[in-house]
Amino acid sequence: MFCKMPLEPRTMKRSDKHRCNSQYTKHLTVVNNQGIQHDVLVEFCGCESEGETLLRSNLWPCSPTSPQVAVSIELLELLRLLCLEKHVSTEGFCNALEYRYHRTPGQKAKVKKLSRILLQEVFEAYRHHVYQLQHMQDLNAGYCISGIDSGAVCPACEGSVANNNLYCFDGNFGLVRRKTAGIQSAFPRHQERFFCNQVEVDKFMNDYSEQETKLFDCSNFQAGSLIRSKKKSTKLDVKGVFGACCRHEFPKMFLDMKHGERLGYAVWILNQLLSSNKNLKICYDIACKLKSHLQIRKQHHILHRVDFAVPVFHGYGHKLSCQLQFSPRQLEGFGLTDGEAMERLWSYLRKFNCITKEMKPKHRTYLLTDALIHFGCRLKKKFGLQFQHKINKAFHVQEETRAKLNVLLASRPEVHSHQSFSLADSFCDNPVRERNPTEQYALDLKNYYKRIDLVNNITDSENDLTEHQSAIAKLDKELTIVERKLGISRWDASDEIFIQTITVAAENKRQEITQKILNFNVEKTFLSSLVKKYPVGQAIVNRLMTNIQKINRNLPN
Repeated sequence: MFCKMPLEPRTMKRSDKHRCNSQYTKHLTVVNNQGIQHDVLVEFCGCESEGETLLRSNLWPCSPTSPQVAVSIELLELLRLLCLEKHVSTEGFCNALEYRYHRTPGQKAKVKKLSRILLQEVFEAYRHHVYQLQHMQDLNAGYCISGIDSGAVCPACEGSVANNNLYCFDGNFGLVRRKTAGIQSAFPRHQERFFCNQVEVDKFMNDYSEQETKLFDCSNFQAGSLIRSKKKSTKLDVKGVFGACCRHEFPKMFLDMKHGERLGYAVWILNQLLSSNKNLKICYDIACKLKSHLQIRKQHHILHRVDFAVPVFHGYGHKLSCQLQFSPRQLEGFGLTDGEAMERLWSYLRKFNCITKEMKPKHRTYLLTDALIHFGCRLKKKFGLQFQHKINKAFHVQEETRAKLNVLLASRPEVHSHQSFSLADSFCDNPVRERNPTEQYALDLKNYYKRIDLVNNITDSENDLTEHQSAIAKLDKELTIVERKLGISRWDASDEIFIQTITVAAENKRQEITQKILNFNVEKTFLSSLVKKYPVGQAIVNRLMTNIQKINRNLPN
């Protein structure tokens, strides 16, 4: 990429042997590829800038005009790879160089704090220069040439029709940023290549009101909880990162969380993805809560175009009905995707926390974007073998499953294929029955007559008499309002219609309680079977036991 010049000579001439009358020399502090500093007399001329001359000699100028320090490109490339692969900070790298050579005889550090120079956008500019060369960007215009991979597009998704793509959602609370790091602005080198426009996201979240989701509350995960979201740390400017990746684990879209993992962040990304996709399939740790949240807010334009699933591993933290309804193994189109792609991406990205928590906003976003591009490049190199392995696994699982299913059907010939999922269907699609207004009126009227009988039999306690009379008056007022709505007159306790309605209401209530007990027992049996698979004391066992105790408390008496 660049021609190399040895750094041992104290005088450095132009590598192209150019000669002209405008030549001049200048003393520079040069850091060679071993991190050793030299005082070098460099030969320049007016035919080109000093930066171009240094680049010809495999040196990176630490200033675009009139540089005083130059660093070996080999050393910067080593720092770049260590930063993106092993999450080494610039300051840590420079400290290691200083510790290695501070006792070398005859070596005096001209630049005592090399890390300060590199952190002044020098290392960032070099990383962006490498990015532009690797992805063949227009170096002058600063945008990607049409048809050239920008490093932010999954090649496996790009060739497919944007009709039913699958994405994984998740939030990470490790990638925070402290307020004391400052807010100095910088040029956004990557624009919005991965990270969304944070101003638009914050405006959406400020206008987006949330309420507690009670329609489908199955897990004790804290994600999406407004209670947790209100516990903001005053020392943090950014509480984490929320993101999405495709089913091939390639990064797609990210944003900074300012309020904890609120459901609004997932809604924002859903709206952005739906603008370029006809339909979506989403894997999210709390997909059940997200779907319930959208149902409460009546956002049918999303619900009609999105299928929700809970990742395979996180499914064990949900109750049985949720696992059956939202398991990717039970839903069409999810295949063998486990939905845990974001967890694998976080295992790489969260290690940048020690570096990014003290960075200014734009520099932090730029480093994380560089890391995501690097992560994507690593994936693309593995795609060929990875896809081959996955298709072979899919064929193997298909053959193995068919063989086991044939054995089961042979032993139970009376069970037909359309009956095999009847239990799961009835367990999942068993909503709570809404009581008929007439039945509810009959139950309240029964309570009203029961209170009257108690008042007639009370002779001792004046307080009890006053309490019951107050309750009777309140019931009488409520019954009058209901009778006016239903257009009926008050039933007598001996009326046949009253007796029939009470009988039907009692039977329906009995069936409702029976079904609830059955669901609780099935779930308890399922969780108990999981407990036996793990050694006592493991975290997953403690969570399962907590869920079992919760079921015992909720069982109807």
